[in-house]
Amino acid sequence: MPLGEFRQGRLEPAEKAAGESAQSHETLMAEIRARAERCRIVDELGSEEEGELDRLFFEFTPVEATNRERVSSLIQELERAAYIDPRAPVTSRKPAGRAVKWLVRKAVFWYINFVTGQILRFASYVTRLIVRSDERLADVEERLAAIAPRNALDSFGLQQVLDLGEWREQVLNAVCTAVRPALRPLDSDVVSRDAARGPAAAASRVLHADCQDGALVEMLLGSGIDAYGVDPRGSVIATGIARSLDLREEAVLAHLRSVLPASLGGMVLTGFVERLEPRDLAELLELSTSRIAAGGVLVLISCTPEAWARTRSAVEVDLALGKPLHALTWSTLLSRHGFENLKTFESKTGPRLSMLPGTHDAHSLANANFQILNDAIFPGTSYCIVGTRGG
Repeated sequence: MPLGEFRQGRLEPAEKAAGESAQSHETLMAEIRARAERCRIVDELGSEEEGELDRLFFEFTPVEATNRERVSSLIQELERAAYIDPRAPVTSRKPAGRAVKWLVRKAVFWYINFVTGQILRFASYVTRLIVRSDERLADVEERLAAIAPRNALDSFGLQQVLDLGEWREQVLNAVCTAVRPALRPLDSDVVSRDAARGPAAAASRVLHADCQDGALVEMLLGSGIDAYGVDPRGSVIATGIARSLDLREEAVLAHLRSVLPASLGGMVLTGFVERLEPRDLAELLELSTSRIAAGGVLVLISCTPEAWARTRSAVEVDLALGKPLHALTWSTLLSRHGFENLKTFESKTGPRLSMLPGTHDAHSLANANFQILNDAIFPGTSYCIVGTRGG
């Protein structure tokens, strides 16, 4: 049977399966194996043709490493392919061909058997190593799956929404100061010089991570800044999308992994930075450093740990997978990852002792003490850190 005819016959079940969703993958594979077995029995399929078909099958079959069934199937194919048969086929279409091939096989069988025996032992060890590695990997995947997902505590209200109204002017000033100079030059010589310096010189797009309804993105756009936002909560960004804002339903870290290095003129980080686990915190710092172009701006807004704890029950505080960091911690980490000119601004909102009116000496003394108490007992509820990416 010609190889082309067998290819055509072998593909027919696949085409049929594409049109009939009821036919399962297992049924299709069973049909292919049955047809191949029939061809072997009637000697219509030679060893060379079968090897060529297997090669084509694995070449055009996509390998999905995350699919446990697919990995197990590949390991089974590996175990079958690891066996080498030292008995070469003697089938021939010529009258004396079969006898000649049999004599040659008989003459060199001892040598071929010796070589294949060594290869088979090596293949056996390698196969067992791969099987064992796959078993250990499957065990690790099961253990990871057993860990509670990061949104398992949503019922406790840990996904808070920070009011950014207090920091809008601060964000606008920081972003415009860093990004707008890159948008000003229109002279062809300047543009050519920036292009020669690479993408970092021309990067001007600003990302707002955890953008909520896109109010901050809209404000930046109104000031001439090319801004967009990402947020994993589709229901939260729906109103912003309805206003034709470029908001994307995507996890922040997953999005940053897909962003080209040095392609952003700035980033505004809010919300999710208050619930980062240590491993995600380390990744965010690395991604921020690589994705922001030299001279770009990073603005980080977070509530303070004290303000966060005051609005949460003891159960929520204890079970939180990630908690807000102090401003000093963020400044230290950002400084170690190449950010310069770091400035911290603290919020003055929240519960505070009221000052006494008037200029009486007694009132002034009391107000000074009240201010000390306010700073010690009622620190700011949030803070904003602004820094630039070093060259």
